[in-house]
Amino acid sequence: MLWTLALACTAKTSEPVDSTPVDSVAPTTPVWMVSGYRSEDVTLVDPESGAFLGVLAPVEGAQSVHPGPDGDLILIAEGRPAVLRWSPETGGDPTAWIEGEPLDAPTAAVIGPDGGVYVADYGANCVLRYDASGAFDRVFVEPAAGTLNGPDNGMVFGPDGDLYVPSYSNHKLLRFDGDSGDFVEEIATRDDGDGLIYPRVVRFWDDRMWVSSWGGDAILRYGLDGSFQDVFFELDGITGFDRDPTSGMVLVVSDRSTAALPVDAATGQAGDALFDAGLEGPVGATFVHWLPDAPFLAP
Repeated sequence: MLWTLALACTAKTSEPVDSTPVDSVAPTTPVWMVSGYRSEDVTLVDPESGAFLGVLAPVEGAQSVHPGPDGDLILIAEGRPAVLRWSPETGGDPTAWIEGEPLDAPTAAVIGPDGGVYVADYGANCVLRYDASGAFDRVFVEPAAGTLNGPDNGMVFGPDGDLYVPSYSNHKLLRFDGDSGDFVEEIATRDDGDGLIYPRVVRFWDDRMWVSSWGGDAILRYGLDGSFQDVFFELDGITGFDRDPTSGMVLVVSDRSTAALPVDAATGQAGDALFDAGLEGPVGATFVHWLPDAPFLAP
């Protein structure tokens, strides 16, 4: 864990000394957050030692973790079903935020460019929009719009403001208009032959799209125009991945393993497992999220 500490030295003087810190940087407590679908929890992991720092539970059928409003995080309990909120400032248990009809089987909830909350609903095969307070607004992407079949937990707004949705059950990555929710295009499909099989997570880094292919056992990379570039990393049953921007390391998880692997973002080479705690850790890992600071853990 990295800590930054500003030290000030002053000479002896008869004049009053201003003790206000100058250019000081408060220490931070970064953590990895790993969702365990079968263990029904989200585990907080020390990024240096791999030690478990806490467990958020119950998160029934834990899916994605995304930044939420007011510094909170959004956790998805697909099995409940509910969208939860949790504060890294105060800690404590996650609390229900969005629950009840029309929510069926949520997998992701992301804040849109307009401040609305967009929820991928696997069971209803659509994307729902809620306002900033969590009140239901409307169906944003209609059921089965375009060729949508199973919107999964890595749904994300892209740098162009459009909504990118991994369509799990028919092996496609789809783009929808970020303002209207209208179907725009199929970005990539299994039929392209690049290994996109049961896509789960989409990330936009380094002017590329990075996509986890659960059935293809790989993280695939595409240009922003949808052109296939390469296979970044291969792992049996890969589900989630995220990057520590301070080190450039990508943490990769799989629902067929109890280990989490750090992978060099530049080379694609994996290091030793950050942790492998067997059934004592997250079981059925579905998602991983880099949290740059969890103040409630600070000493």
